Amino acid sequence: MNLQTQSILEQIQKSFGFVPNALQAMSAEPALLKAYVDTEALLPLCSLNIIEQELVMLTVSVVNECGYCVAAHSLASKILSSEQVDSLRNRQVLSDLKLQTLRETTEQIVLQQGRLSEQQLSKFLNVGYSRSQLLAIVLIVAFKTIANYSNHINAPELDHVFMSKRWEITS
Repeated sequence: MNLQTQSILEQIQKSFGFVPNALQAMSAEPALLKAYVDTEALLPLCSLNIIEQELVMLTVSVVNECGYCVAAHSLASKILSSEQVDSLRNRQVLSDLKLQTLRETTEQIVLQQGRLSEQQLSKFLNVGYSRSQLLAIVLIVAFKTIANYSNHINAPELDHVFMSKRWEITS
């Protein structure tokens, strides 16, 4: 393990009180771990607020069927209400129209590889979001895709701390 990777893992340990198995597994490719951590550090700069960011992260993880990330975000999310978390986990409609539109747009970006129809784009813009916020979704999709895909490849064991929010894929 190189010094930079060791330093990143030590920072994670300080922040979380432990190194999540997913991040430990990611460290097998130091550039991947650094890309993940560096991308996460950019999130406070994006035009979506923290509630919207968390909603996008959880939505991407559900769409990509990453049980590890869904469990981790479900537990870590003190920002979203338990009803919102449950709706996202169970692929149910959110009561807030603007957040539901954000969720649908995020799903479409993931499933359609960023190709939104004019109708989808108009719906997103008409509820009060901007093109800048659309690009912020792209940033978060990239961030979560790093974690989701590496978890699919590495299959890290779900950390004990996340077990209460274990998530099983439903159709």
